[in-house]
Amino acid sequence: MAGCVPRPVSVPVSAPSGTHVETVAFTTTHDRVDVLDAATSVLVSSNFTITLANERLGLMQTDYVPLSLVQDALADTVRVRNNRLNDLLMRITLNADPRGESTFVQVKGTFQKVTGAPVSSDNLIGLYWLERVGKEMAASLEVPYVQQLPDSTYVRALGETGPATPPSRTAGVRSAARAAGILIAVLFALTLAVGAFGPTSNTAPALAQ
Repeated sequence: MAGCVPRPVSVPVSAPSGTHVETVAFTTTHDRVDVLDAATSVLVSSNFTITLANERLGLMQTDYVPLSLVQDALADTVRVRNNRLNDLLMRITLNADPRGESTFVQVKGTFQKVTGAPVSSDNLIGLYWLERVGKEMAASLEVPYVQQLPDSTYVRALGETGPATPPSRTAGVRSAARAAGILIAVLFALTLAVGAFGPTSNTAPALAQ
């Protein structure tokens, strides 16, 4: 990238609705040009398409890519075939900020789900792959990076599909049960009222005498 002409500065595309964001970071002694050069190599080899790169600002951004393609590119990762990786897309935004004699590198992942409602475990799955990409970048810059999310947690998150009953549906069931209870109480009261004010029995005159 050092020999390339920087693209015109443009505003990154805003995240679509229904997205969430995770961030990882590390510090290196390399300058911005080296950081963006290393990041370019890692992102391209991880099946990302770079849509924005500016050396002067230390900014880089990619297009959305399914996590399944990222897994295919990183051969040394845990390989679990799961359709959820096809439904979760990730976009990388990188900022390289000079701080004295070092450069602070922030790698942000924006995630979007293609089909179905988001569940809490989607965040863990996205963070796992963001850390994998960030770790590759750090390694290419000879910076140690300890992954915070273990493989076991990631595999467990892949098996989770969220609560069996959505919160909104649970509330509806509770409302229906409460309404049924009120209806039964009203019917019971009406039955008592009919019995109290209905025609008197044949034994009433005899008792009156």
